[in-house]
Amino acid sequence: MRRSRTPALGLPKLSNAEKRKLDRRKIRPIGEHSRPVCIIVKYRGRPIPAFVDTGCDVTIAGSALAKKHRWKILPAELQSVKTANDEHMLIEGVATVTLTVGKRNVRHEIHVTPDLNELIIGSDWMAKQGMLTWDYANHQVRFGDGNEWIALHREIDMGCRRVIVETSTMLPPSQETDVPVRITRESRGSAPYEGITEALKVPNLSHVYSGRSVLPAQFTKLQVRVVNTDTREQVLRKGTRLGKLERAEVIETSNEPLSQEPLAPEVDVVEQMMSSVTKT
Repeated sequence: MRRSRTPALGLPKLSNAEKRKLDRRKIRPIGEHSRPVCIIVKYRGRPIPAFVDTGCDVTIAGSALAKKHRWKILPAELQSVKTANDEHMLIEGVATVTLTVGKRNVRHEIHVTPDLNELIIGSDWMAKQGMLTWDYANHQVRFGDGNEWIALHREIDMGCRRVIVETSTMLPPSQETDVPVRITRESRGSAPYEGITEALKVPNLSHVYSGRSVLPAQFTKLQVRVVNTDTREQVLRKGTRLGKLERAEVIETSNEPLSQEPLAPEVDVVEQMMSSVTKT
């Protein structure tokens, strides 16, 4: 496979003065100079990285995090929250949890979402603490009128993106079905990217397999193919994990043939399974 050359873009011509002005700009990578925005909170003595987000109205935690610490999740009136890219994060419940921040214990409602991996401390939590003071020079923050400063850390990588079944779906026997899914985020500000799902056996179901699918750069309104090779109808439950999403590299191909040798066909697990079902 050959990469094609990028065609010349029809950009407007700049004068010499404009070029010199652009050359004098100070440009630096954002990642190396981003300000720390995470603090470490504790739940029953166990540390949890928390992203401090004054632009988020509610405090939110990922479902996996809530289950790991065995929080009691109750139904919530809030059904979803809107993100910066105008997509919605589902809210599956709310837990009332006591977190330790520095020397103070704070009991607060934390909304739980399957679309997130981390803990986000929102403005609702901060409003209960009183005055909020940022000291960016020394990478610390202070809540309320006390003298205790909390160290700030850079945002922590909370793991990979996972494919989650969005709604419970009936799987007819010996058939493939398009199943609605959504992708988890590492953080509330994560940008979507084009990716490829894993080919795997679906857990907790008999002879059900998820095929490799190329998904567009979005977190919601997605589908993957799932085949039920069993002779009975089965239900794929909402919230089931269908593996990880691997970032895909888009390669432009040339129309010129690279070789006279035939290429081996790509095998898809769903097509392979359906072929075997048809023959039996």
